[in-house]
Amino acid sequence: MAAAYRIPTCASGLGELAQTAADLRPQNRGEFTDGGRSPERDAWCTGDWRTRTVRRPCPAVPGLRNSPSLVTRMKEFVMSFRTLAVLFTILLGLAAAGGPAPRVHAQAAGIEGSWLILLPGFDDERELGSFLPGGVMLTTNQPTTVNRQGAHEYNSAGHGTWVSLGGSRYAFAVQSLTFDDRGALLTIFAIDGVITVSDDGDHFEGTLIVRGLTPTGEERFATPPETILGTRIRPPTGR
Repeated sequence: MAAAYRIPTCASGLGELAQTAADLRPQNRGEFTDGGRSPERDAWCTGDWRTRTVRRPCPAVPGLRNSPSLVTRMKEFVMSFRTLAVLFTILLGLAAAGGPAPRVHAQAAGIEGSWLILLPGFDDERELGSFLPGGVMLTTNQPTTVNRQGAHEYNSAGHGTWVSLGGSRYAFAVQSLTFDDRGALLTIFAIDGVITVSDDGDHFEGTLIVRGLTPTGEERFATPPETILGTRIRPPTGR
């Protein structure tokens, strides 16, 4: 028995059409050429495979080939990818045209950055200090020390602030805490200083005063002005 095949309904709403296999084989969108689509290029309609023509053109029917072909989409994707690749190459070229800039950036930053700090008046103690944008200062301390009685004391990191005094001079204030082996607060160390950054931006030199405060903020002692030296920490270059 000859099989019947369903044909898409046209937008005019005339109903479904049927045709036997003797007159029409199953629709294959690849077989229709010049007449395979309606003038709107959106709907596939009834066709005769022998004459390769469309029996009756239909207006666009929602849901039937209302989107670009896969080949068209792939072409658009390839063109978009090529455009992005060209733009990315241009941006890389503009960045490279500026030349190496790390040293210039470090000099422009002034005191900002991380430093290896030397305190000659405190048995050449070395610490690390960072001057962050916005005026924040962080320092390290020896994690533990032994007091005169032979007991261990434990030190926190230092937290503080810095301001520019104009030119290459800066003032800073930083505080750290010392605890006993049971975690009780013993001393608040308050350090104030003024430093000057060298012309090459790689070093600073200045003076500081260390004050020891009780847990309630009363001053126990203060040192005379002591020298503070700093060397900027830089990433390796030329690699």
